[in-house]
Amino acid sequence: SSVVSGSRSKVASGMAAVKGREITVKEWEEMQKWENVDISAMIVSSAKSILVRRPIATGFWLVGLLLAACAGGLPVGEDAREAYSVMLQHA
Repeated sequence: SSVVSGSRSKVASGMAAVKGREITVKEWEEMQKWENVDISAMIVSSAKSILVRRPIATGFWLVGLLLAACAGGLPVGEDAREAYSVMLQHA
């Protein structure tokens, strides 16, 4: 495990100091792999695979999500409001 420094990689040597220490070539290559990861492509790919494997469950989930987002709820009655106030005062 050689160390990134000197003439081997002058560009990398400036970036190779991580928290005051030099990193190995293997660590540098691992960091380069993670820099090239496309997060949005991974999310879209995962969503597509879930939709293809479980279309009905995904459909129900989407309908439930839309229902929860659009539903305003039921109005609170006077009795329920008063009971909640009493319970809150006792807490």
